[in-house]
Amino acid sequence: MKEKRLIDRVITKSFVTALILSVGFVAGIPAIIFGASNGMTWLLILGIIACVFGFYGSPMAWVMFGEKKKALRVVDCVTKEHILTVKEIAMQLQWNEKEVKEIVQKSIVNNYIDGYIFDGENLTLNQKKAPKRERIQNKCSACGATLTKTDTGYYCPYCGTTFEEK
Repeated sequence: MKEKRLIDRVITKSFVTALILSVGFVAGIPAIIFGASNGMTWLLILGIIACVFGFYGSPMAWVMFGEKKKALRVVDCVTKEHILTVKEIAMQLQWNEKEVKEIVQKSIVNNYIDGYIFDGENLTLNQKKAPKRERIQNKCSACGATLTKTDTGYYCPYCGTTFEEK
């Protein structure tokens, strides 16, 4: 099974958060009424907290969820549809170019789009590879002992063989 993409996990978490806050707001109202009428202070306080967080938090959470869904659409344009310019993405989605550019930049920063270089208008596949470091053997090729580091390289304390760093 293919591993779930980072943006898909973020969207799921955002949706669950928004849903919990919305349900908390709705459930908090009867909790306040029931807690107040039956003298259950803990339920009254819990209902107030749920209402306050739901009232103020759920609109913000739903807006954030919507922004993540927009980012998903841009990421899919790049990764699935292979549309690699801001202008073409904007035409495909019928959004303005400034908005698309901002979403692409945020998506790269948040690692939703990985392996591309963005120059402000175009995405190109990153063909560069990390430089390979030369592996230095820590065993003497003459006797097998562990080498000791010097200013110019390494030497073997047992047989006296020296190795210069390249």
